[in-house]
Amino acid sequence: MSDYKVSVSNNNIKVSASNTKHETKVEMLDYATSLSRVGGQGTKGDSVTNVELRGSEIFATITRADGTTYEINAGDLDAQFNIDNLSDFTVANAADGDVLIYDGTDSQWKNHQLTTSKVLDIDNTGKEEGAVLVYDNATSKYKATTRIEKQETKIIGGSF
Repeated sequence: MSDYKVSVSNNNIKVSASNTKHETKVEMLDYATSLSRVGGQGTKGDSVTNVELRGSEIFATITRADGTTYEINAGDLDAQFNIDNLSDFTVANAADGDVLIYDGTDSQWKNHQLTTSKVLDIDNTGKEEGAVLVYDNATSKYKATTRIEKQETKIIGGSF
């Protein structure tokens, strides 16, 4: 299900859509706007005189020079608003739990399974069986280690 928002300022009309994964009942309102031409109509004389958003589809009314009208369906917003259609997103093999991370080298948002390797303040170089993350104030990072050597660390209770 998609939610749409239409805003108008000066002669600019903006239609924005968001897709919600959870099915919730939302009353969809139809939006309409009137258009007018500036300058001559040319030899054919057809003009776009109205555009309406009905649900997720865009309809345009065309008025001929003789005053008769016809309507065209300009497309479905649900089909147009897809993350794969955006030029700065690359999604490959999307899976549950994926997050979008910006890759400055490629100037792209990419999907990634969330792991500690992509968290900026975690140093995984000491990652091995039995390792824990311990914060190192000197580097401002959590470091993977199997040794807890800081005087400030207190372990209370448990079996070792």
